[in-house]
Amino acid sequence: MAVPPEVLTFWIPAFSVRLAQADDPEIQGLPLIRLSTVTAGGRPKVEEVCRSAHAQGVRPGMTMAQAMALLPDIVMLEPDPDRLARGTQQVLQVLADFSPRIMVDPVGQFHVGMEGMRRHYGSPENQVRHILHAMQKELPPTLLQHIQIGGAPGRLGAAIAAQVARPGQPVLIPDTPPHALVRFLAPQALEVLPVDIGTIIFLQRLGIQTLGELAKIPVIDLIRHLGAQGRMLHAMARGTLQEGVPLLKRPVPIRVHLDFPAPTGDRIALDRALEHLVRRVMTHPERKGRGIHHLKMGGALEAYGSWETEVTLHQPSIRQDRITLALRTRLNLVPPPRAVESLFLDVLAMGSPIHQTNLLQGASAFPDGVRKAVRDLRLRTGKSPILRVVDLDPHSRIPERRYGLLPME
Repeated sequence: MAVPPEVLTFWIPAFSVRLAQADDPEIQGLPLIRLSTVTAGGRPKVEEVCRSAHAQGVRPGMTMAQAMALLPDIVMLEPDPDRLARGTQQVLQVLADFSPRIMVDPVGQFHVGMEGMRRHYGSPENQVRHILHAMQKELPPTLLQHIQIGGAPGRLGAAIAAQVARPGQPVLIPDTPPHALVRFLAPQALEVLPVDIGTIIFLQRLGIQTLGELAKIPVIDLIRHLGAQGRMLHAMARGTLQEGVPLLKRPVPIRVHLDFPAPTGDRIALDRALEHLVRRVMTHPERKGRGIHHLKMGGALEAYGSWETEVTLHQPSIRQDRITLALRTRLNLVPPPRAVESLFLDVLAMGSPIHQTNLLQGASAFPDGVRKAVRDLRLRTGKSPILRVVDLDPHSRIPERRYGLLPME
């Protein structure tokens, strides 16, 4: 029988808001919300809400006008992805001393796989005590006083336990007896499930309010209404979906950086800066002939804050003009909210090394005996009898465009 994974979840609600409070003590007692990144033609919406604002009815997804109607003196914080990344890295550095299996999902929720760690740190209660002691040395009290901790067999159970826990009072579900997780999940509301709100509303209209009620529904009925998602929801409600935590991957990106002599929001200047950064990326020694697939661009904003956005190419490319065009298009959709003091470009993912010599070499890439046999057959039949498969666009969504057939000659 497989041993269920042991997972601890450390959750800091409204993580980016707590980071802002740690940086600026003057706003600690005020109702705070964090706004979402604005795309072209869009409106900023509430993304994170502190506890005091939540108590007044402010919820994620509201517009600025709706939030201010409920709470006129609310403080709105702009997105600061650089500060969020540094805060996340600070927590990861503490947790990495206790386990190599760490996952951040979603923002502010850290899952730690503790399989095999009992001999080092003892029971889950002792594990939490050791980790909190290490956090007290590295993290500001503004974060620690709001942290919620859950533990269970599997990542889902630990995340739900962290959601219902109170700061300073961990909720730890033992893996024995086997039905402890099922008894814990049964009274929980559907909102604790990591699914879209539309699915939750659909189930509530059917009269299902808790995970226990969802577990009693025959799985075939859920599949009939929700397809494959219905099978997954049934496994979640019954506690049989016990996923572990993968190994923490820390890719070291290629980063190029450019400081402006003065803050600028001029598009011509930003476009030229992007061209310069792309040229530096393409000549970077770490690229080693591989195509660029996933990039992140951003920069420090004038006065305070930061801005960033990501771009994923349809397929890895080594063409500077294509990469620059994708970055410019994204810049039009998600422009900086203010003038930028600097600009950076990160390469987060690259394709495989590009080898296209065989595509051009033709029959010279094959042994002499094979080339002679093909030539004889062509003379007898009047056409090339053997074709070879070549990679044209392996990442295309259209199967017919991925590979092609060319004469072997």
